[in-house]
Amino acid sequence: MLVIFVPLVLLTIQSVTDKFGGGGIASNESGCISLTERKRIQTIVEEFHARKGQSDITANTKYQVYPIGGLIGTDIFPNNYVDLDTTSGLRDWDCTTYTYNGHLGIDFDLRGFVEQEIGVPVFAPKDGTVVEVDDGNFDHNVYGDIQPGNHVILYHGGNQYSLYWHFRRGTIRVQAGDQVKSGEELGQVGSSGSSTGPHLHFESWAGPGSQFAYDPHSGGCNLGSSGFVAQQPVPRQFGVRKFALSMVDFSRFPGPPYEMPNAANYVVGSGPVGFYIQAINLPVNSNFRVRFLRPNGTVAFDSGTGTFGSNPFYRQSWWWWRYTVNLNTAGAWTAELSVNGVAQVTAPFNVGNAYPLNSNLPPYKPSVAIIPPVEAGAPLAVQVVAPDIVTDPDYDVVRYRYVWRNGRTIVRDVTHAGRLDMVPAKLPWKSQGWTVTVTPYDGMAWGQSTTVVWSNEAR
Repeated sequence: MLVIFVPLVLLTIQSVTDKFGGGGIASNESGCISLTERKRIQTIVEEFHARKGQSDITANTKYQVYPIGGLIGTDIFPNNYVDLDTTSGLRDWDCTTYTYNGHLGIDFDLRGFVEQEIGVPVFAPKDGTVVEVDDGNFDHNVYGDIQPGNHVILYHGGNQYSLYWHFRRGTIRVQAGDQVKSGEELGQVGSSGSSTGPHLHFESWAGPGSQFAYDPHSGGCNLGSSGFVAQQPVPRQFGVRKFALSMVDFSRFPGPPYEMPNAANYVVGSGPVGFYIQAINLPVNSNFRVRFLRPNGTVAFDSGTGTFGSNPFYRQSWWWWRYTVNLNTAGAWTAELSVNGVAQVTAPFNVGNAYPLNSNLPPYKPSVAIIPPVEAGAPLAVQVVAPDIVTDPDYDVVRYRYVWRNGRTIVRDVTHAGRLDMVPAKLPWKSQGWTVTVTPYDGMAWGQSTTVVWSNEAR
């Protein structure tokens, strides 16, 4: 989270608000896999298991990675877990209600369709055999219609199967019968089938039918050993997942998962300045404060303390503000948003005497870290850890090019919108170690690269 504190300047608070709005982002409660699809895939899996079940595939006992190329709680959000309550009530593995009635998988949400269109990878979380692939279906669904979804089904040996739903059309890389390694890319996240926005529905079966579906997480309401080698906690803290400045009238845009025009350049004079956020875990009865700071740090506008209304707890929400601000000085200004008294975002924007031509600036240089294998033979991953909110001075959506070298050999070269990438460590790589170069790109300009090195000796 980008948090920069600015010295307090006493002033008369202005309270003229052009517009303010937003609200909760609806949870996908479409069922993800229709009953018709479930019956069909159950038959497919039962037939496969009768022919090849209990084969000589040696599978890891646990998932070695999460099956998506992003950071949970930042660019990826686990919106729904498995509903463990067999009645009409709701209960997830951590004894809360982050699910919906009858949900049998885990939903990992993207921030919007722009990231889907750039691409966010889906990875195999452990070794397996591809049972079935379906591709070619419409992938920008927002209504949860009952229709086929692009998907992959894996068999991991014994009685274990896993399902991956809603792929982006045309991105699935595997076909039935393929052997896949843990950390191998299966395809990219989409919104095909019964879906209300881009997300991955990940479902685990301990048997050849959905009656054996289970949540691999372990917690107070799902006792026993975790199905993940390295289980991640439920993101529960308030956070801003996305921030962008814009001049538009936000009330004319539908909001997530759709994108809105961004703008980081303004002209000297009095006019509207606005921004929007995507947030997670907004507490009940929260308040906000917006300030616009001149280049010298003095406060040009202060909204005072405003409220989100008598808001309930919002697991996911989006909000926008649009104020008339006297931009009376050219230079580098700052927009600051505080929620419940804590500065959450400080965002730069430029004010000039005229709109600059060809003003696009490259993305900020990323801070990158290696995630070593969680156990021998597990995938090797790299993550973009900062900046995590404002990644581009023009507020463009940033994608990253990941170039993996084993010794001097390039073994993976991909560009996508996810903040995490990985390679299967079980393949017979050389012993010279790894070099990963990560370069940000905003669709028009490349930013500075960051390179990290990892030695196989650390395995």
